[in-house]
Amino acid sequence: MPLGACGADADETSRSSDTATDLDAACAEIAAAVPRGDDVEIEVSNDSFPAFVGSGQRFGCVVQVAGRTTPEQPVPALVTTFAESLGPGWETDNALIADGPSETVYGLWRDEVLCLVRVRWGDRVPSAPPGSGAYEGTIGCEHLPARQVPQP
Repeated sequence: MPLGACGADADETSRSSDTATDLDAACAEIAAAVPRGDDVEIEVSNDSFPAFVGSGQRFGCVVQVAGRTTPEQPVPALVTTFAESLGPGWETDNALIADGPSETVYGLWRDEVLCLVRVRWGDRVPSAPPGSGAYEGTIGCEHLPARQVPQP
């Protein structure tokens, strides 16, 4: 799907063009900043994605990433250096961080757009054989006026 289509939900007729433009720009920047490599696949779409907490789903622009780590870099760059690679205007939300031995979730803000970055690797990737170095990431972005994060 073209990057310009991110966040273009036909059912949300009340969304201003500025809001849609902000979401489109944030999604395009996120997709462009994903570290590339021989084994990296990236797909951008409008879809649902898991909320930060609980079993709820959110809707917006989604960047799906699948790849393999190397022995020299066993933790995916989406976890280690991705947030710092984004341009000015992006900030990590310290209230939206959950980190485990093989799964990490964190929030990034750009104005009123929140992007939740969820990355799994190692034995947390169910479709990958053990020791394969596989990882998968989902980056879901949505516009949240006044930065009001929905509660479960």
